[in-house]
Amino acid sequence: MGNSIKRDDESYEPHVQHIPAELQIGRKWTARYRTSKPGSQSEAYLNYRVVSRERVRVPAGEFEAFRLEAEGWHMTTGTRLAVR
Repeated sequence: MGNSIKRDDESYEPHVQHIPAELQIGRKWTARYRTSKPGSQSEAYLNYRVVSRERVRVPAGEFEAFRLEAEGWHMTTGTRLAVR
């Protein structure tokens, strides 16, 4: 779901797709990626889903927004990942 990206001395293959082009409640997708930098390499994946649509208030105003949640695994370190 994306092209490779490089930042400083670290690269992501493929580029992590945290947010797809279209969102709707109930949509699910998986982002699997590998990062590498001099001397190390790691792999991880995240299973995302759109759980709701909510009204949020920030200093710039009030907006409708989708709430995303994700769970996954950093396979190299064995760490559970959670995004809310």
